[in-house]
Amino acid sequence: MVKPFCDRLTVSSPTSHNAALLDVCSEFAVQLDAKPEGPKGRWLLPEGGTFFYQSRGRFAALEASGRALSALRAATLFGDYLGALGALPHRVTRLDATLDVAKPAAPFLRDLYRKGVKGQIRLSRKPVDGTEVVQYLGAPLYPGGMDTGTVYVPMRRFGSKRQYLTAYDKRQERLSKGYPDPGDLLRIEASAARDKGATLADAWDPEPLFYDIVSPDVLDKPAGVPVWVPAVETWTGGGYKPSEPRRRLEWALEGSLGAELLRLASYPGGLTDLQLWLDSVHRGRVLAGVSL
Repeated sequence: MVKPFCDRLTVSSPTSHNAALLDVCSEFAVQLDAKPEGPKGRWLLPEGGTFFYQSRGRFAALEASGRALSALRAATLFGDYLGALGALPHRVTRLDATLDVAKPAAPFLRDLYRKGVKGQIRLSRKPVDGTEVVQYLGAPLYPGGMDTGTVYVPMRRFGSKRQYLTAYDKRQERLSKGYPDPGDLLRIEASAARDKGATLADAWDPEPLFYDIVSPDVLDKPAGVPVWVPAVETWTGGGYKPSEPRRRLEWALEGSLGAELLRLASYPGGLTDLQLWLDSVHRGRVLAGVSL
């Protein structure tokens, strides 16, 4: 059975961790052969995906596009990426959970819009305001179909909601960009905004979050899908260490243990004692799980 996947992820962190968040961006961008583009903090992958870092006021944010996340999964780096983000104080401020369904999109879009404008769709406890549901349709680029396109429930311009839903004809989009015809393909994107309470665990497995948003008014939830629980960070996908030795040491020293080591090293003879300790750890791994 086809399952939802994370198709966009934005994480915010206090500006006191600017350097570490920017390091996460550049570290994984480089591993995927991405190149810096435009302003500092934007990286473009060969296949077109992007990482984008920006700092505003008291917070900085790192966004990974759908193609960037797909590249991370293909390179088996997605868990490491989430682990790197999870090592920092953070908040998931946007998470798009996406499901592709091999079925004609146009009839689904028509029914979705009709229900939406009548106020018959709930993405939370309150029905979506029908005046905020918008559709953009046009003639299909493939034979035998009705007008097709995209339906927004609701449009993002209508303010800060906890969740949004976008459904569109993925076949139409692919053909419009000159790609081969994939056949009938409907894409449904359930987007959790900053107040929804999504976590990095939801990025790893977005299925419960996806159906919490779309069920029951848009899609029925399959049997066996767990109930989604907000704001409970359960990511345990493993730790993260930058590939460059110098950055690996700096990353380790950013934690509470690192702060204590620096304090001890400031005493007379402390640097020598610290070097001896590090040498013993390196030779004998005397502290389980510690490696440099």
